[in-house]
Amino acid sequence: MLLALLLVAAEALPAQARLESSVLEAVTSLCGDHEVSVARDLTRACQGYATAAASGRITVSGPAVAFFASLESAEPAPVAAVATVRPASQADRAVGELFPKSCRFNRIGVAAALLPSGGAVVCALAALHGTDLATIPGRVRAGQAVRVEGTLARGLAGPRLFVTRPKGAVDEIHLAVKGARFSAKVPLKERGEHSIEVLAEGPGGPQVVALRRVFAGVPPPSRPPPDPPPGEGLDGVEAAIAHLRASRGLVPLQRDPELDAAAEAHSREMARLRTFAHVLPSDGGPADRLRSRGYAYSSVAENIGLSSDVGRAHEAIAGSPAHLANLLDPRHRRLGLGAARGATADG
Repeated sequence: MLLALLLVAAEALPAQARLESSVLEAVTSLCGDHEVSVARDLTRACQGYATAAASGRITVSGPAVAFFASLESAEPAPVAAVATVRPASQADRAVGELFPKSCRFNRIGVAAALLPSGGAVVCALAALHGTDLATIPGRVRAGQAVRVEGTLARGLAGPRLFVTRPKGAVDEIHLAVKGARFSAKVPLKERGEHSIEVLAEGPGGPQVVALRRVFAGVPPPSRPPPDPPPGEGLDGVEAAIAHLRASRGLVPLQRDPELDAAAEAHSREMARLRTFAHVLPSDGGPADRLRSRGYAYSSVAENIGLSSDVGRAHEAIAGSPAHLANLLDPRHRRLGLGAARGATADG
């Protein structure tokens, strides 16, 4: 009887409070006086993910965590990490290893759940929170309006509010702005999912400072969109971008041969000049390159990445707030991709 009790105790999952205190202790140990708080929305996302993973409804993966974060939080790009541990009693130690070691975050959520096969699945979600946004409900009645209001982080200005409607139409909603404060009332007349985005101008260009999925008269999805089939080259990047947008409730971008040609030409020119830049003396900036081709547009943004292959270049791009903002910008509807190989300026 004593042995059985010891085995049960060894598999016990640490309490939620213990998981949170453990991760904060680990953050303090590595990051010193860096102030980090436990975020309830990120914690709910981790709890939803851990429960779904423990039941076998989803796979154990970081992208799956990001999906649950998109249902619970307005953070546009939280960093997700997951692990499985055995015995389950070690879950509190595991969360202390999952936060970003760069210490570039100030909010975190953690959770764990027992796996039927033994052990536990552990989740951590961290975000660098700057713009404060009042809580927006994730589920409302069709026809209801929600209030969007908040305060921009220091260094940001010119907030703009966009809503992607259930059928894919994008509306810009007028914001009342006073200093760093902004507010608006957003009617959600259509039944279905509405994605609410707040963009602002920062030192590196436009940034998505808040992204909230609101379901009007319909339940939210219970599992993330299926992973794209393994792809290589630019087609693989296109699939990765589509999956990134789908996981946040946004419609896919349409691949455009004319934009492909413009992106490829600029990639070749960067390789020829051994220069990594948005603006070159030979072809100008992104707008110049489209105008020279007679391409009509209302807004344009460009991401460039440098790596040994296009997949890794995309991963680096998606990890940058300003570049990620271009991929999530609701104004953008078309996509062009290009790549070229060559030596960099340092060889």
